Amino acid sequence: MGFTWRFLNRAADDMDGFIGTGGKYGDIHHQIAWGGDHVLEGNAENLRRRDVRDKLIYINYAMMENDRIICRALKENIGMDTPDLLVPPGGRPYAQIQTSDASLDEVMQKIKAKSTTNIDFSRNIKPWGKARRTKQKHALRIHSEKEGGFALKTDYALPLKIDMRAKSDSRNIRLYYKLGNVKLEGERHLPGQLRIADIDTTLDLGHVGEYSLPADKFVDLTWILHRDFMAVIVDGAVCHYGTGWPYMNIGDMSPGTIRFGTADGSTITVEALSVSELE
Repeated sequence: MGFTWRFLNRAADDMDGFIGTGGKYGDIHHQIAWGGDHVLEGNAENLRRRDVRDKLIYINYAMMENDRIICRALKENIGMDTPDLLVPPGGRPYAQIQTSDASLDEVMQKIKAKSTTNIDFSRNIKPWGKARRTKQKHALRIHSEKEGGFALKTDYALPLKIDMRAKSDSRNIRLYYKLGNVKLEGERHLPGQLRIADIDTTLDLGHVGEYSLPADKFVDLTWILHRDFMAVIVDGAVCHYGTGWPYMNIGDMSPGTIRFGTADGSTITVEALSVSELE
């Protein structure tokens, strides 16, 4: 169902009512299902692991909540007061990710760096995925037809602040940590969006903000992964400030890999990358 509605979503941008709503949340349904696949690592035997089952709790509750939204939209469309059969036991809903407005000063006052590492592109990175690299004097040029780029050789533990200065010839500046990511411009069929996926569950609840990436212009992207909040800052503007992301409740603070790159035939130029370990 989610896969079918994902394609509906591609044609539903200008449609009102249930078709537009169903398309949007059908796409989210599809993304949540992929989160379950990533958590299981494609092997059902991994259900024996406690950490996998912990993460699947968030995936399943997110799917239930998304189904409830779709069912409400269906009921409103047909004008029927039907029972809500998808309410979790005890009536307790899935803990939704909460977003709020926050200024740059407010966010920066919440963090304090213990150390900052400026990444040397000649020594501190290794290839990841299928990408072509072009050496430049003070930058790294990356082209990828699918999804690829480079990974840092050193893993880092939360809390973290990752800063990247880069430009794209069209779209798809992407930054990754563990299973999660931040995508500027998002997927090919959903341009002009900021998408975020949870670092422990790959839970992608659709775009969390509007952002139109300018072509051939450097932008400064900051991703703050705190124990209590997550923030994405682009060119000094807070594009997302959220609490209740699954990784905050799962509490896995083990080191993970940072990656960066592009996709869909885009070319990006990365001028600088730094990682700050936070107190």
